[in-house]
Amino acid sequence: AALPVGNVRAVGVQRLGDGFVVASDRLRRFDDAKTRELHSPGEPTSHAVQVLGDGTIRSVSFTGSAVVVTDHVRDGQKTHLAFGIPEARKPTSAALTPDGSQLVVGDDRGRVTLWTVAERQHLGTFNSGSLQPISCVSYSDDGKLVAAATASRVVVWNVEDGKAVASFKSNARPSFCFLPGNDRIAISDHGGIVRVWTLAGHAEKVLHGHVGRVTGLGVSPDSRTLVSGTSTGEVKFWDLRTGLEMFSQRRHPTAVTVVVFSANGQLLITAGEGHLAVWDSGRN
Repeated sequence: AALPVGNVRAVGVQRLGDGFVVASDRLRRFDDAKTRELHSPGEPTSHAVQVLGDGTIRSVSFTGSAVVVTDHVRDGQKTHLAFGIPEARKPTSAALTPDGSQLVVGDDRGRVTLWTVAERQHLGTFNSGSLQPISCVSYSDDGKLVAAATASRVVVWNVEDGKAVASFKSNARPSFCFLPGNDRIAISDHGGIVRVWTLAGHAEKVLHGHVGRVTGLGVSPDSRTLVSGTSTGEVKFWDLRTGLEMFSQRRHPTAVTVVVFSANGQLLITAGEGHLAVWDSGRN
């Protein structure tokens, strides 16, 4: 299925793949063949979203230099928590851990700041070593690592001690995703190439085949399939055991920037500016 939507910034998929939430110009839940509006007029746009185990939808939005985490429960009630970035820097990207318990925010001066959500405890601020804005941030599945991309580099930190455990150069406004097991990361590079790196710095796989720039990456929960989307709207499925392409389709009219699987691997969402596609079983 394909759905017309606004500029999709994030998608949260329910664990069993029986519904999902889209953060674009509005926040909307799609399940039970119904669409529910979660975004009230005048509310800021969400930049990250997770569907928690109890069905609560946790979203992250920006208001000036403040970051607001909002919980949307099924009866329509909302709760809001505000977080202030040190030195009033401007937030540029955000992510939640898979269980929604921690928040990371990238800013316009190359730093990322972490908090626990419920306690609002500041866990640290990490420096990418660049003054370039952080274009994307993400947690590993276990929440022990966090990664951030600038225009030319992806840096990975240990959440507990704030130490950088890996740093990778890239020349193409990199997209990235952690692989299950949290010891590997896939990163796009110039020429439509995707490299799978160990955090020790070894290039495990080099995936060739895209014509356009790779703008979105996601991996299946069983770590067998990597999905990449490009600036031309093309989506490719790769066998991570062999490094070979399995399937390709140009399903989008413009760049694919979001690639998200459900936790059980039964649903895949790819999306970008004004478009979203739903793939059954992450295969076609």
